[in-house]
Amino acid sequence: MIRFCIIFAVSLLFSTSALANFLDDTSYTNRQLGISLSVPEGWVITKQTGYPSILAFMLSTDGGGKVALSYARLPAGKTLKRYLKETTRTMQATGFDIKSSKPVRDNGAVAWEVRAKDNLSRLRVLQFYLKRGNSLFVFTLTCTSKRLDYLSGELQSFVELTQFQSPRKP
Repeated sequence: MIRFCIIFAVSLLFSTSALANFLDDTSYTNRQLGISLSVPEGWVITKQTGYPSILAFMLSTDGGGKVALSYARLPAGKTLKRYLKETTRTMQATGFDIKSSKPVRDNGAVAWEVRAKDNLSRLRVLQFYLKRGNSLFVFTLTCTSKRLDYLSGELQSFVELTQFQSPRKP
């Protein structure tokens, strides 16, 4: 569990604390960040209090995977590519084997995918970084290698079920 938590800390360098939100078993809304999502069938959202940058933590009901939705702000002048270079370097230093790191398209939005293996637990990690302005939303899937192909599609469902609105001022 410690290794699982490290990935969130590593992937969210320069993060700020999570803002006010609404959470139930199947949906999450954060009006201040302008984001809401519903989980696909077979998943539940749980309350997560360990890391302030984690907005929501989802579990597959069959126990086969975990997904965290995290938030960070890109510092002024820092590109997503530079941010990810630093993040993947830190992941490698803490025992992750980076399998790939590449840009992807998400309905025209700036997005990036990182695939890694935790060398200690042998779990697979798939991260999907979605940039909206200077806000960065990170979906992190952790599962066994046997479940990765199937759950990769589930992670894409999370991204597709996410809606963005204009953030509200606190």
